Amino acid sequence: MASKRGLTLYSLLSDTLGKVVELDTNGISLDDVIKGFNCQKMAREIGFTCVPENLWYETAEASIRADRRGTMTRFADCGEWIGRYVLAKSQSTNLAEQLVKCLTPLTSDASEFSIEGSDTLRLRLVNPRLPPAYTEAFSTLLTRAIGAIGYECETRNHTRGMILLEFRRAKGLDRQLRKEVFA
Repeated sequence: MASKRGLTLYSLLSDTLGKVVELDTNGISLDDVIKGFNCQKMAREIGFTCVPENLWYETAEASIRADRRGTMTRFADCGEWIGRYVLAKSQSTNLAEQLVKCLTPLTSDASEFSIEGSDTLRLRLVNPRLPPAYTEAFSTLLTRAIGAIGYECETRNHTRGMILLEFRRAKGLDRQLRKEVFA
């Protein structure tokens, strides 16, 4: 690694340890840095960009007021794309785990985000700053993303700052969807 960068082993280790000390001084672990990097990488791969939170929520709410049906369709289409991305990337691994990795950049400001279960999934998202209209639109995105990996929504509850969704695995649907993704 040192030779690839045109460095001596000593200078590479010195530089690396200097960065680790700088991170530690700022209260950041190396694991946090790697998780943050992977989160940003995932956000780029799924086509998302960082936008100031209040600007994003206000813009989404204005879009919903101006064209509710069209905006909800765009959120649903985005969820569908995320689900198909998860199917393509998961390679028969745990789909829920891959979905959590994929959704982490979109939920990083939430005080709580979890997806639990296998045949029955329970999603819980808590973020007190989410406005009601955005909460509904984002629950549509989540519902379609999970639907795209072979689950059917059983219960959908959303209110200002909270989304609670429950799904059950649709028999054979995940295999059919996987075939469509790789066709």
